[in-house]
Amino acid sequence: MTIRKIVELCCENPARIFKIKNKGFVKEGLDADLAIVDLDLEKEVKNDELFTKCKWSPFDGWKLKGWPVITIVNGNVVYSNGKINNVAAKEVSYNE
Repeated sequence: MTIRKIVELCCENPARIFKIKNKGFVKEGLDADLAIVDLDLEKEVKNDELFTKCKWSPFDGWKLKGWPVITIVNGNVVYSNGKINNVAAKEVSYNE
């Protein structure tokens, strides 16, 4: 599957289907929500290193290639170099 197809399926289509305002596309004037992924970075998934509410993954112990290195939400860097920055979220808006 191409990166372009992944973006379409995981970003653009959900924003369009659920009518989420200012999301799903990289365009001037929209919220800057981006995940920057190092496609060559290979690491093992470890439950104790996950930044998730549930704190576990069915992929625990798997070695995977392609890891997020920076996450930007609403134009704010919320994750970089293994560190989460304390950035307040905002409510999602919907198109009428």
